[in-house]
Order: sequence, then C-alpha cells, then structure tokens
Amino acid sequence: MPGASFWQMKTVGTRVPPADSPADFVRRAARMIAAADQLAGNRKPRGYVVKCKSWDDYTKWKAEQTNPRLW
Repeated sequence: MPGASFWQMKTVGTRVPPADSPADFVRRAARMIAAADQLAGNRKPRGYVVKCKSWDDYTKWKAEQTNPRLW
C-alpha cells in the first residue's frame, strides 16, 4: 500500500526498562529524591532533634515552622 507509512506510530523518547533488582529501585529512588531536592522551594535542613515536654508543645512548635520539611 502506498499510504502504509502514514499509519505507523511515531516513537518519541525511550521507555524506562523495568527494574531487575532491588538495587535498581534504590538507585532510581535516590535519583528521584535528588531531583526533587533541586526543585524544592525550601532547603533540606541539617539533622537536629527537637525535644518537647508535651504534645501541646510539639504542635505549637510545628505551627511556628515555615519550612514544611522540618516535620
């Protein structure tokens, strides 16, 4: 048929092959987390511990935070 090439599907990009092992999942997850960190509006805080004497103190501290990555 002369018009057969018109109906062929055009392929754009490549598909991600399925993960072969748990290490592949970990590697892909680390790559996705790194990309999300670059896009995030708030910086990732350094590790620290907040000690609260009660749940009320914790909710008060949490309400005061402007960076949602802290909790």
